[in-house]
Amino acid sequence: MNQTDKLNFIRPYRTADAKTVRYIAHSDFKDDAMSAVCAVRCDYFIDFEPEHCFVAFDEFDKPVGYILCSVNRDRFSHLFPEYISQLKRSNRKMYSEQNQTYKQLSDLPQGYSARFVINVLPSFQGKGRGKALVQRLVEHLKGMGVDGMHAVADSPSLAAFYERLGFDKLLRINKKFIVYGLSFSKLPSNFNS
Repeated sequence: MNQTDKLNFIRPYRTADAKTVRYIAHSDFKDDAMSAVCAVRCDYFIDFEPEHCFVAFDEFDKPVGYILCSVNRDRFSHLFPEYISQLKRSNRKMYSEQNQTYKQLSDLPQGYSARFVINVLPSFQGKGRGKALVQRLVEHLKGMGVDGMHAVADSPSLAAFYERLGFDKLLRINKKFIVYGLSFSKLPSNFNS
């Protein structure tokens, strides 16, 4: 499948996708409460900024991955702590990690205003869906005049994915979390290939 074909498997998020997006978000966290994981991984984005969210889908139009984005930094800063607080009851360790991460995001350099999260089901990883999702979001955000975007890598494989796409390492929060950013004014020459 060439890159054009892969981009054809990306579409805007639909309200009907919510259940599957929540399932995908939870797929990496088998032992944690779904509501807590989704509070951090997807709920804010699909509740308040669904117009900046995209899904990768299979040949049956079933979502197999997503990229969810917030471009309204003020609203995100105001509301996201409410989502994180849902973790207090179910997973104190995750609450502490997410709270620490959220607080340190204010230290990001200028030029990376949009915040995003991405996830692709394991059986669809390594097939170009993740890269196609990032490319689609970049196209969308550039069209709005956004300067760049950032995300938190919480695993070595996600960190490697961002580095392959040319993201810059912006901030190390702790041993587990690293913030990566992509400035649209200096996209790597191979970004769209």
